[in-house]
Amino acid sequence: MTSVRERVRGDDGQVLVLVIGVAVVAIAIAVTLAAVSGLLLERKRLVSTADNAAAFAAADLSADDVYRATDPENSGAHALTERGVRASVAAHLAGSGFTDDPVEIVAVTTDGTSVTVTLRRTVRPWLVRTFADVLGDDGIVVVGTGRARQTTGG
Repeated sequence: MTSVRERVRGDDGQVLVLVIGVAVVAIAIAVTLAAVSGLLLERKRLVSTADNAAAFAAADLSADDVYRATDPENSGAHALTERGVRASVAAHLAGSGFTDDPVEIVAVTTDGTSVTVTLRRTVRPWLVRTFADVLGDDGIVVVGTGRARQTTGG
């Protein structure tokens, strides 16, 4: 039969394994939180870009659009048109600063006085990028929507 002293000596090094396990779990949690935070920041950036593009499109009127909307013969005509709004959004996004991954315009709609822009972008955070190369994944899709209403001077 073994004594208590021999049984205690047989447990040498078990605390080290426990500490290493806890450290690995803590590092995994920290890395996951960093990746999720990066995704949230990318979504916030995309929503901000969509808001800015919608505001730019709502304010970007040509003289022809204004004259057509204020013409008494065209009652019910709106200054904002789908084609004009889409062109304004595309022009704004051309200089938006998204150089690593392009931003895709999902939808641009207008009711004549307001503009709604929906953008989509594929994001590859550094942690996901590491595993995505092995798994063949394309990344995580982030969608952002922005709205703006046309204002009149006064």
